[in-house]
Amino acid sequence: VFRKKIKMEKSDITALVQNINDGDDEIVLNSLNEIRLLTLKKKNKRLLVKLGVVEALLFIIKKGNDESKDIALLSLCNLSYNNNENRLELVKKFHIIPHLLEVLKSGSSSEKQKENAIRTIRNVALHYENQRDLVIKHNIIEILIDFLENDTINNEIKEQAIGAIQNIALNHENKRELVVKYDVIEPLLEILRSGTEEGRDCAAEALQNLAYNNTQNQKELISYFADMWKDEDLTQAYTLDLSQSNKKELKIRISNVFLINIQFSHLKKLIQKLKSTNDDSDSETESESEYHDHDDHKSNTSHSSSYTNNTGHTSNNTLSPKHGHYTNNNNN
Repeated sequence: VFRKKIKMEKSDITALVQNINDGDDEIVLNSLNEIRLLTLKKKNKRLLVKLGVVEALLFIIKKGNDESKDIALLSLCNLSYNNNENRLELVKKFHIIPHLLEVLKSGSSSEKQKENAIRTIRNVALHYENQRDLVIKHNIIEILIDFLENDTINNEIKEQAIGAIQNIALNHENKRELVVKYDVIEPLLEILRSGTEEGRDCAAEALQNLAYNNTQNQKELISYFADMWKDEDLTQAYTLDLSQSNKKELKIRISNVFLINIQFSHLKKLIQKLKSTNDDSDSETESESEYHDHDDHKSNTSHSSSYTNNTGHTSNNTLSPKHGHYTNNNNN
């Protein structure tokens, strides 16, 4: 009904929120789907937050059935995408992190629900004021590492977890703590060895963020990689699953970790062994993720969806237009 309108009125959104809070299962699902479609439009994101949509979504995440939780988590993720004001309010005002942690810790949560919960954490971690809270208040790093080290967790969840670590590592205070207290280097190296292409990309960029402007982390990373290299190539443990072309690309990506404001001499010999360039090395990287749902007007029950993971490289607080994309098609 609402999606046919050219312009969405505030009263329409208020009615949808009321339906979610008070309606039967069918009305709740229909209203959630309308909200989900509205979250895809950038111009709607702030208005939806202001009109009580977040509270309604959190109510469903806590009390709803699996189908309604799927839609609520997806909508919350979309509200956190590409909107910095929403990212801050979702954490500081609406306190969404404990709700998302419940999803991640629950044995009854589906993989898709966990994926979208981490996807939202990844997005809100782009706001500087959230980055320390995620580590010291919510202890999110241990949970993310548990997912990375669990062989039963699917690749999509792991990719989102790495992306979250990548963004949390943008914070200067977090960098050393992630290495010393949480030992994130080991699981990131394992992803570099055997992860998906998307996972390896994010892992390399997370290491780059950890090394950026942090001499202690740079030295520690050097010690790890010095043990990994033999002559002109990686040791067998780190090349087992890689083709020759992938090994070359991986070496280039990893080498960028070391080409970041590193001046001490004992690194020079290692760098000479790497066939790499210094392109875009003096930067940190950030990434966020959203589902892009396309409404199929030919059917009321079938919707195709994909998500695109965008990464931007920053230097001197300036975002450059360099992006990487990963798309996964499935049915809602």
